[in-house]
Amino acid sequence: MGKKHIVFGLGVFIFNIIFLLQILGAGQGFLADRFSYIPYLGLFFILGYYFDQFTKNDHRLRTSTFALSGLFVITMGVMTFNQNKIWKNSGTMWSHVLKYYKNTDLPYGNRANYYRDAKKYDLALSDYDEAIRLKPFNPEALNSRARLYFNKGGAENLKLAAADYNTAIEKKLSLPKDPDRDVSLGEYYINLGATYAMLGNRTGAIEEFNRGLELKPNHVTGYLNRSVIYNQLGDYPNALQDIETYFTYNPYNADLWYEAGRLKRALNRLPEAVKDYTEAIRLNGKKGVFYYERSRTQSQLNQIDAAKRDLTKAIQLGYAKIDPEYRAQIGM
Repeated sequence: MGKKHIVFGLGVFIFNIIFLLQILGAGQGFLADRFSYIPYLGLFFILGYYFDQFTKNDHRLRTSTFALSGLFVITMGVMTFNQNKIWKNSGTMWSHVLKYYKNTDLPYGNRANYYRDAKKYDLALSDYDEAIRLKPFNPEALNSRARLYFNKGGAENLKLAAADYNTAIEKKLSLPKDPDRDVSLGEYYINLGATYAMLGNRTGAIEEFNRGLELKPNHVTGYLNRSVIYNQLGDYPNALQDIETYFTYNPYNADLWYEAGRLKRALNRLPEAVKDYTEAIRLNGKKGVFYYERSRTQSQLNQIDAAKRDLTKAIQLGYAKIDPEYRAQIGM
């Protein structure tokens, strides 16, 4: 066989490690041993070849080597089983990491994200505080802690969230300008806008949404949130424009088609409103309010029979907020 086994084994290892290790594209990914699992098959092929060559003429050596290999495999299996418990969730995994890397901000931040999403807010806040203490100039940690305050709700927490978002923006702006920086800044501005909206500062919210969407124009939630504020301010054209932009990214939200219909009805674009209500019903035909509002719009268009059918359907679906005067108006 010559050296073919070595060439083949090393070929498998090198070929796979080049594409899996991602030294140039994965940042710290080249430190992750999981990228070497498949390439190692090539090295084990070489090991297996030499094992076969050295033991094929010695039965006792072959038997004892198999026994030792079996013991090794069992030991590794037990260790793997116990190690898997660490991967129960992000909380257990990052707690394990912190046993060995207590002075690194990353595990604190990631464990805090897990605690925040699990609504364990006190634990999350403690970890965010530690991550920020270890790396005070990290805007991502400030943004994440701000989201925690936002999720907790209440005026005081919202003010803390706004303060953290503003600090995150300030620190991010101090970094060199690049596309990734602008994308993160866009998210921070939009998050700050949502916080101002919850605090009742609608003008400030619009300003931050505008900044954020300029930097991150594909942030669909930003358009949704800004449309709500425009709606509250009575600026129906801009509210409708944001909803229509939202549809370019996600046209399957029945509630938003209903809102688009409602805005078009307010703008006296009645035939278009009927079409939007119809699309809302197509996506979700179980909401009585969709049929009720389409009924009222059809009535304005003097489509009385269609209005009656939709009102009947709304009643069948249990919609209770029906105006008695409207019901009498169309003869029901």
